[in-house]
Amino acid sequence: MLFSLMLVASVWGQSSWEEARITMLTCSPGEALYSSFGHSAIRIQDASRGLDQVYNYGTFDFNTPNFYTKFLRGKLLYNLDVQSFQSFMVEYRTEGRSVYEEEVQLDGPEKEAVAGFLTENYRPENRYYLYDFFFDNCSSRIRDVFEAVLKDRLTYHFPKSDVEMTYRDAIGPYIARQPWVDFGIDLLLGTPTDQVADERGQMFLPDYLSDNLAYGRVDGARSLLGPRIQLLEPTFDTTSTSKPYPAILFWILLPCFILLWLYSPNPRLTQVADVLFWVLFGLAGCLVAFMSWGTDHQATQHNWNILWLHPIGLLAGIGLMVNRKAQWLKFFGWLQLLLTIGLLISWKWLPQELPTAAIPLLLLLGWQSWRLAKPY
Repeated sequence: MLFSLMLVASVWGQSSWEEARITMLTCSPGEALYSSFGHSAIRIQDASRGLDQVYNYGTFDFNTPNFYTKFLRGKLLYNLDVQSFQSFMVEYRTEGRSVYEEEVQLDGPEKEAVAGFLTENYRPENRYYLYDFFFDNCSSRIRDVFEAVLKDRLTYHFPKSDVEMTYRDAIGPYIARQPWVDFGIDLLLGTPTDQVADERGQMFLPDYLSDNLAYGRVDGARSLLGPRIQLLEPTFDTTSTSKPYPAILFWILLPCFILLWLYSPNPRLTQVADVLFWVLFGLAGCLVAFMSWGTDHQATQHNWNILWLHPIGLLAGIGLMVNRKAQWLKFFGWLQLLLTIGLLISWKWLPQELPTAAIPLLLLLGWQSWRLAKPY
């Protein structure tokens, strides 16, 4: 990495940058969750300087102390990395992911300015940043490079559209093949995810970066991006899905559990089921609360799911083990029942889109809340 920095710096004063090529690489989604949304990078080629390098804002160090804690809390530092184009392509060829290339149509001084910006950004004191999935990631940073270099000379001429897209809408197709991941992410994401993402905001996704930067004009005339060329054909199938679908499973389980509680000949079995229900809901609530209040992730803040998935459910499960007839459990049951009914009635008018797969779970929650509230 240090060699790459020294190499760029050492050839800085050589011949003009007119013959150099700066291109944007767009990579298709992969199998791993972190690669489900694709990837973007900048490639710089210059035969006179012996350069063919890829600048990649999407790297992090697995050996970082307390890696998983920092990752969960949104405190993990990502960094700009530089690698040879050949080694970059090996990874995507191995994973069966497509790679597209588009030339960034710049003149010599503009290319030099982009190369200089990236070189300065690659310095040890500048290369690290706090990653934010929607607002500051490996894709949006590439947009920011060109905007920082070209400033007001770069303008966007997007076609008029009456269709509004939220950040949640934008990521939906990329995780649709993983229904359980889709459901879990929907539960953990809060109201910032339901903000409208304009065309510039959509560029946090590599595909949208490629599509929307194509509407960029330099000095109002010159297109920022040239034609798209495919460098690698995809072999990984992004259409396969994991089953069973959450909604189908939950709708099947709903009547099964209700029948269990209504007709089970063994009261002990229903008591155990009650405890397990509230403990599981409570543990899920602990995760929702932690992601909303205990992390720096903007996207998980102000989460309305906390009204039905909250840590108090865990206390209810423990309370049932200690004293099933405690008055506070009845009060909690009535309160949770009213909240659940309110959520079901106002489902479509909330400032946050709640997952439809959660409807049978809410109905089950309402049933269990009534069972807590009713007199024995």
